[in-house]
Amino acid sequence: MAKLSAKFGPIHGNDGNTAYRTINGTTFQNYIDTAAPKKERTPRQKTYGALLKVMNRYTYIHYPDLTAFFPKGNKRSSRHAFLAHNRESLAAALYSLAERSANGEKITDQQIEDAVSTYAQANPRSIVVGLRKGYLPIYLEGEWPSKFRFLLYDQAVTPAEFQTADGTFVQEEGDADANGGTTGNGGDANSGQGGTSQSQTGGTSNPGGGSSGGYDGD
Repeated sequence: MAKLSAKFGPIHGNDGNTAYRTINGTTFQNYIDTAAPKKERTPRQKTYGALLKVMNRYTYIHYPDLTAFFPKGNKRSSRHAFLAHNRESLAAALYSLAERSANGEKITDQQIEDAVSTYAQANPRSIVVGLRKGYLPIYLEGEWPSKFRFLLYDQAVTPAEFQTADGTFVQEEGDADANGGTTGNGGDANSGQGGTSQSQTGGTSNPGGGSSGGYDGD
């Protein structure tokens, strides 16, 4: 990199294969070798790039639910917070598809969905799909749930409201449908009082005598 005389003054920019930069009052001239060939990526680098793409595609498939049921991180969206929280598990679930994608195979959204669901069935406590402060996390145990139910860590705490996918709010004792529908405490198997529901964490007793689960996936 060559220094130029001060008579040229501060210069910034490119002129053909020559770049000019002024740093602390000194102008530098640098030659850009445009003929240098790009370095070919290794198979591992290609697979890693494909893995990031399929992981991002999975978050876009479930973007409305993640926005409603997963908290935003520090200067990041709910989608990015979900990726950061579940990065290792999603990578393990989708690595095989990423290898095929890196080799030129076209991967569909359904293949991505099936791969994550299969992994979640074998590892039911590895992927968190719902988080709320003061509530037990909701885990993916197979297919993506159509309903989300948050269970308080401490049943003595006043139930807080949480937002459903369509922007409405329901109380903790009800079910939040992924499409915005809710069910109350009518005493059936899906209600927080008067009935029982299989809990993914074993269930805890509610004031009405029933057991409340983490979510209903029907």
